Amino acid sequence: MTALDIPSYRIVCQSLPGGEILDRYTDAEIAAICNGVGAAWTDKVLPKASSILNRALPWAIAPSIIHDLAYHEGIGGNKGREKADDNFLSGCFQQIELASDFPWTRWWRQRKARALHSILRKYGQMAWGGK
Repeated sequence: MTALDIPSYRIVCQSLPGGEILDRYTDAEIAAICNGVGAAWTDKVLPKASSILNRALPWAIAPSIIHDLAYHEGIGGNKGREKADDNFLSGCFQQIELASDFPWTRWWRQRKARALHSILRKYGQMAWGGK
């Protein structure tokens, strides 16, 4: 993700839960913090993993930006982390509604979003750290 990608995502993020967080950052800062879908370390384990996930789950990119910024700030302890994770799921559901033409497509994407949310809840504490 580059600073050139951010303006279009900034518009989408404004309508998603927690999207106001982008107002505190420049496009360059957002690009430096956010990688899109997936944990920051995934590209170290599997090169281009974030690119693959971004292509496979385009409806999760904008919610991921908001989520990455919330984790970067790390405000609110466990409640703040839970809110960031829940905002991610809600944002994914909003994007899925816009992107899904058929009920089965919506169902399948929502199932993936719930799986991503479960992973965040289970393993996100490592990224949140002692915040």
